[in-house]
Amino acid sequence: MNALTHIVLAAALAFPASAAVVFQNPGLDGTPGYGSAPTSWNAVPLGTPYSEATSADGAASILMGPTGPNVSNGYFGTPHSGDTFAGGIYRIISGNQYQQGIQQSVSGFTVGQEYSFSFYQAVVGYSGAQDDSGSWRVFANGVLIETTDPSTTTVAWNTPGKPLEWQERVITFTATSETINWAFLSFDPEGSGLTAEDGVMMGIDSFSAINPVPETSTALLGAFGMIALLRRRRN
Repeated sequence: MNALTHIVLAAALAFPASAAVVFQNPGLDGTPGYGSAPTSWNAVPLGTPYSEATSADGAASILMGPTGPNVSNGYFGTPHSGDTFAGGIYRIISGNQYQQGIQQSVSGFTVGQEYSFSFYQAVVGYSGAQDDSGSWRVFANGVLIETTDPSTTTVAWNTPGKPLEWQERVITFTATSETINWAFLSFDPEGSGLTAEDGVMMGIDSFSAINPVPETSTALLGAFGMIALLRRRRN
């Protein structure tokens, strides 16, 4: 394969047919508080069919930063980026299931196109949910796309400064509609958590753009067609 072929193939693979789509406020900035959601995001409401929350408090979203909103109980931590990050408890408290998270509707998808995006997750923990591992469940228009691989932490819920151990997770999916409601709900694969030691509070932050995944076969066909055209012009 000559240098021209390498250049054309690289160009073909670098430019997918569909444009990237973006989340609004991908850094999850906002005003910290229990019951607060990042700007342009909302809590996943109580009664949502795919949420396990059984009370309004159990469906509330949480926005946190290095200084709160409640350091004494563990509602704080270092964001992956920016000033704040979202959190969600997964635990049974006073007979109610807590499963907190955030959601946002995003438009601009091409139906049938495969896409991928990433975000960062970390175990936050607080006085009432001290498990050291947990995940996020990702839903697209109410359909479970993925339960992320669990993250674990060696940082105690009340560590001064609480330097969270952020890990990237990548989600790949095929668009089934032009607009998709994305929901991210905290989850503990080990169980619902009847005690503080069993429940978990997870953090989420720093969403990437939602990029099309190039179809290798289509890209190669276009590339070889371009190579043939250039060769004809050179002869």
